[in-house]
Amino acid sequence: MERDCFVDIHSHLFPGIDDGPCDLGMTLSMIHIAYDHGVRQLFFTPHSYFLKNNPNSIGTIFRQVESKMNHVFPEIRLFLGCEVFCDIKYMDEVLYNLSNGIFFSMNGTNYVLVEFSLWAKIESICNCVDQLLSHNW
Repeated sequence: MERDCFVDIHSHLFPGIDDGPCDLGMTLSMIHIAYDHGVRQLFFTPHSYFLKNNPNSIGTIFRQVESKMNHVFPEIRLFLGCEVFCDIKYMDEVLYNLSNGIFFSMNGTNYVLVEFSLWAKIESICNCVDQLLSHNW
């Protein structure tokens, strides 16, 4: 019987970016571990603060990793997204960056991976989510 396949929607696997691996070799090793544990679909989700200054470089690096992965693990599908930090003080900027492709939605869909401060109040979280939803995210 074949194992269940998993989708990992949150990973920091870009080499040399964020809090991810230091190089492409480590990225491939980490994907290999995920593969061994049944992951067949994997979202690369760097933090949004990195994308504000480097949105174009992410696409280039993603294509390099994807090309390498197609040779090593052709059955793994890679997708691009980002982990969007939401705070009520910055929602205009978040919405602008999402709408203009500076922050990536999950594989170009209207779904967004969000994170909040550990100290965020529930009212603030709900307000942020309401704003995302009212802008079709």
